[in-house]
Parts: sequence; structure tokens; C-alpha cells
Amino acid sequence: MGTNNLDEWIEKGSLVRSREFVHSHRNKLKPLVPRSIEKPTMGLQSNRNFIATNKIDVILKSPKQPQEDPNWITKKNYGQIPLYLSQIKDQLQQSYLEEQNNAKRQLEEQNNKLQLLSEEELQQIRDGLKQRYDEVNKQYQQYTHLKKVDTVGQKRRKEQFEKELIQLEKDMDKMKKQYVFIEK
Repeated sequence: MGTNNLDEWIEKGSLVRSREFVHSHRNKLKPLVPRSIEKPTMGLQSNRNFIATNKIDVILKSPKQPQEDPNWITKKNYGQIPLYLSQIKDQLQQSYLEEQNNAKRQLEEQNNKLQLLSEEELQQIRDGLKQRYDEVNKQYQQYTHLKKVDTVGQKRRKEQFEKELIQLEKDMDKMKKQYVFIEK
């Protein structure tokens, strides 16, 4: 059975007594704030005349020499394309090629999904659409001869016929093309 006595753990060597913690920032302390009884030193005067000293310094100083602009033509990389521009150009070219490949792949996938309708199937669909158009048009013509469309049901049926006729006309226009593709 183990014990919870700290000294026994240290004797076994499982725990090592830690060394005493020393504050490293104690040496870098700022000076203490003066106490309220201490009087600050005031009224110190210097015999130095700063204005006259500055005048003499300015007079004796040599004038600033203008810096010459570097001659850019003599530099070794003058007229060469910077490396970062060629890297950006390569990145743009690579992204453009990736986009082209993606577009080609998508186009191929779409072409694989599409199937061309044969002439027989296309003719059957056209005949079916024309037959349905004639039926709906006949029913619609019967409703247009009514003097009054009184009930809500009659209005709805008339609107339904109009919508269906418009949709059938659109479908017939699509089927008039020579080549019609459908999804597999």
C-alpha cells in the first residue's frame, strides 16, 4: 500500500524538493516614489546658455550633402522581369489550365448523360403533343362560347386550359428541332 506522506516520497526519489523560487525582476525595479515628507529639489539653475550654444553648433556644422539618386540603369537587374511577376504569371496560367480541364470534363460528362432521340420516337412525341393540344383546344373552345363564366370552378378550368395550351405550344416548339437530346 502506498502512503500519502510527502517526506517518504522524497526519500524514495519519486519527488524532488524544488529549489526556492527567486524573482528575477527584483534587480530591475524602478526607484521608489518619494515620500510625502521629502521635498523635491527645486530652483536648480544652470550657467549654460542653450540658445547661444545652439547658434554656435549650427554655424560650425557643415551643410547637409544631398544624396544622389542611384543610377538605375547600371544595376544588374535593370530591364529584367522580377521573379514574383513570373511566379504570378505561372500561377495564373496553371489556374486557367485547371479551369479549362474542368470545363472539358463537365462537357464530356454532360455529353455522356445525353442521348439523341431517334426519328421514330421524335415523331411519336410530336404526334402525341399535337393530339393532346387538339383535345385541350376543343375543350377550351367549348368554354369560350359560354356567355358568362359565373362560378369559380369555371374560371379555374378556363385558366387551366389556357396554361396547358401555352405549355403544349412551348413543348411543340422544342420538338420541332431536327436533333433532340434527352438525359439518360
